[in-house]
Amino acid sequence: MKASYKIALGAVFMALSTIFMLATSVFPFASFAFPAIAGALLIVINLEIGRKWALLVYAGVSLLSLFVSSDHTAVISFIVFFGYYPVIKGVIEKCRKRWLEWILKLLLFNAAILVGVLLTILLFGLDILLAEYSEFGKIGLGLFVLACEVVFVVFDVALTRLITLLIYKVMPKLRRLR
Repeated sequence: MKASYKIALGAVFMALSTIFMLATSVFPFASFAFPAIAGALLIVINLEIGRKWALLVYAGVSLLSLFVSSDHTAVISFIVFFGYYPVIKGVIEKCRKRWLEWILKLLLFNAAILVGVLLTILLFGLDILLAEYSEFGKIGLGLFVLACEVVFVVFDVALTRLITLLIYKVMPKLRRLR
């Protein structure tokens, strides 16, 4: 595969992902949906030209998002989870035991939530997050994390189905265009 093809495909998907990250400034209700879509776009890069290229595109989108998006929550969520998870999902799923795979995925997700909240507070001075979380007490915080984990499981299943669709329907058509 030619290097020019890899660079062009990476640039196109970097631009598309960055547009979704920019759109979070215009549509603030999509602070988590658009970063998830921007990350899901990297699946094509991962499947077509490899994990290394997909991680490079992730790094580029992360850097550009810091400059183009005014939605700090969306940028942090992309950087700490949504941007790289679709790329490394396949590595985690190589585990022979399904229960171990899910434990690893949930540990990664919970670590991402923790890092995301801490980065948001430290980098952007949004101490209001702590006040919002502490308003409901420890039980409320636990319920919030549990709700996030349920949404993550739904996201992971949807991502698996998207990857299957890409592998069997979209990628063969993309490869014919080369």
